[in-house]
Amino acid sequence: MDYDGDQRLQKYVQTLAKRLQPDFEQIVDPIERIKLVCLQPESGEQLMSNIVPVPASPKPKRSSKIFTGEQTNLVEPSPYLFNWPQKNEDLAKRNREDGNKAFQAANFDLALLLYSEAMRFGPVHELTLEGEDFAVAASNRSATFYQLRQFERCLDDIELALEAGYPTSLLYKLFIRQCKCLLELGKIGEAQAAFDKAVDAIDRSGLKKDLRKGIAAELQGAFINLAKTVKEDDEATQASPLNKEPGIMSSSGKHDDTDNDDGPSSGFTLPPWTQIMSRHPNYPSASEAISINFSDTFGRHVVARRDIQVGEVLFREDPIVWYHCPEDDVTQESCHHCFRFLSFPGIPCPTCSKVVFCTVKCRRQALESYHRYECRLEPLMSSTGLPKVSLITLALRAVVQKPVEFFLENRDKFKEHNVLNGVAQDPDNGDEGNAAGAGDDQRFLSGDYRNLFNLVNHNDSRSPLDTTSKTVFAAFFLQALKATKYFVPKKPSVKVTREDEYFIGHLLLHFIECFQFNTHRIDSIYLNRLIGHDAETRMWKDANQFCIGEFVETVGLGAGIYPTLANVNHSCDPNIILVNMGLRTVAIANRPITAGEQIFDTYGCLFSYMPTADRQITLKNSHWFECGCNPCLENWPIYEKIPRDYLKLPGTSFKYKRCNRKELQKDVDKLKKKIRNKIQEGNLEAARALFNQLAQLLDELVLPPHQDLVNIQRGMKTCIWLQSPNCVKVKEDELLKKRKEQYHAKQK
Repeated sequence: MDYDGDQRLQKYVQTLAKRLQPDFEQIVDPIERIKLVCLQPESGEQLMSNIVPVPASPKPKRSSKIFTGEQTNLVEPSPYLFNWPQKNEDLAKRNREDGNKAFQAANFDLALLLYSEAMRFGPVHELTLEGEDFAVAASNRSATFYQLRQFERCLDDIELALEAGYPTSLLYKLFIRQCKCLLELGKIGEAQAAFDKAVDAIDRSGLKKDLRKGIAAELQGAFINLAKTVKEDDEATQASPLNKEPGIMSSSGKHDDTDNDDGPSSGFTLPPWTQIMSRHPNYPSASEAISINFSDTFGRHVVARRDIQVGEVLFREDPIVWYHCPEDDVTQESCHHCFRFLSFPGIPCPTCSKVVFCTVKCRRQALESYHRYECRLEPLMSSTGLPKVSLITLALRAVVQKPVEFFLENRDKFKEHNVLNGVAQDPDNGDEGNAAGAGDDQRFLSGDYRNLFNLVNHNDSRSPLDTTSKTVFAAFFLQALKATKYFVPKKPSVKVTREDEYFIGHLLLHFIECFQFNTHRIDSIYLNRLIGHDAETRMWKDANQFCIGEFVETVGLGAGIYPTLANVNHSCDPNIILVNMGLRTVAIANRPITAGEQIFDTYGCLFSYMPTADRQITLKNSHWFECGCNPCLENWPIYEKIPRDYLKLPGTSFKYKRCNRKELQKDVDKLKKKIRNKIQEGNLEAARALFNQLAQLLDELVLPPHQDLVNIQRGMKTCIWLQSPNCVKVKEDELLKKRKEQYHAKQK
């Protein structure tokens, strides 16, 4: 496993792995191997304390042992966690006071930033999540959002202030503001409820009776007047499209959140064309046009059950596990839960200062599942650099996003690793694709942990040292999990034993091994930078005005596991394009695919920019196979060295002996001109349709490789990505700005 993080952890893993390797040859059961590592004299917990400095006066702890006694629920957390929560009361107060000054000066943008920092560092109780510093900062920021007429965000902050225990004597101010926001949003019924709460809070405020009456009367008058105004405005604009929520609507007129009504992808509205026209009855995240098969040569793989048209959506899937880890080049903050880019200050985690969310809903979903444990591990993860090792972080997430009871109650589902899981039972005889072993209803569901567990892990090809090293890593993080109180069950009737903990350690190891080969990047694109024809040159220009042959540059936001898409094999000339829409991944055919043909993704190696020898080495190292796709078998040249016209194209490059080269060149040039016009008009969907038309034309006549075939795929990719919400501008450095200014000055 490639790991360039903390040298102490690396040395610990390497030393222990080498010493245990002979013992592992005698032990086959992975649970027993985990147990063996945990019982070694070297203390993984001691290493954690060395990696993450312990405060000078740590709280006393009852036991320093991770595994003590048969019943382990009452063991105290490790000392390295005593610098959690990571907050700073003094910094929070200074920012809030500075925010007050900015607010009083009507500098609301600055006030927003300062109150956000006050919230980020405001301490709260780790269990109740209450804290006056945080509550007051959230209330002040809600007032700022109200001044900026950001009413939804104002309501979110009011909710946060209430949850954090805002002082009772001032509650009426929050409810008055809440009432006004709801009226502005036309939610009169909810506004009435907020009004009633405000009146009740005024009575409990401790103010003098006459003052309470005056405030209540003033509030009632304002409520009546504002409600009347809202009602009149609503009647006047009822038929106008301007009163609708922004975003692309589905063909049914409803927002497109049918895949997972309450998941992290549900807040995004996607273009209608991203819908699967006819879903597979047994693979709900895939089109009925595909089937998942198995062979000794290809393993699990996906084939076309019928002819597939260019541009057809074949997969549309949400991840079962995902992890947020933006690349360093991404300067705009994004939600830790749903990856949405924030055009406004986000909602911070209540117990760490590293993570922000876009809404209260995202924060609540994260805290109720994985982040309550990951937050405690943040000092350790940051110190070791492990967040950038996706298979480790994803394996941890796969465990902690479910309570320990889930795995203990479903232990039988994780006993046997089934390589035929999800495979069509008899595709050669017209089987519609019963997903053998997938689930109780024989459907291959993206959210089913059985499908996650049965992903390919290639353990038959794994070296003894690799197996031992990953086992040591898993055991190390098993001890870290124990320190987060993950093994304290929610149900009092559940008793977690040491053997149960070893079982969870086995799952950690298994997920690490599986995710090594089944992880997909979750990307965004730059709106102000493009990649040139040579796949190396970066050009600072509006991506919406791309030229044919140029394409968008993707940048990582994190990684995810997509159980259905994980069955798709690699080709250096793939026939599908993947695009991320939030966390959701949509796969589109980039050329016609005939019935029986295998469907291919790319594992990051494309013939157009990487020579055959380099691709072979890369794939052998990363995915442990020798690629046998056509570009590799026929040693196709890279983009610059393949044909680019048709008049001089040799006859062997055509599918038919007689082909009118001049007419073909003329037809291609006409379509390219139409594409350029549509791009200039900003009509990306029309441009995409023309790229599809060009792909269909060339597929009927020309054999690859050809530059236009590559350009078509790049153009499709760009048109599709520019319709994704995962778009951000890359920050220009000062040197680049200076060069651009000099260039424009010369042009004048």
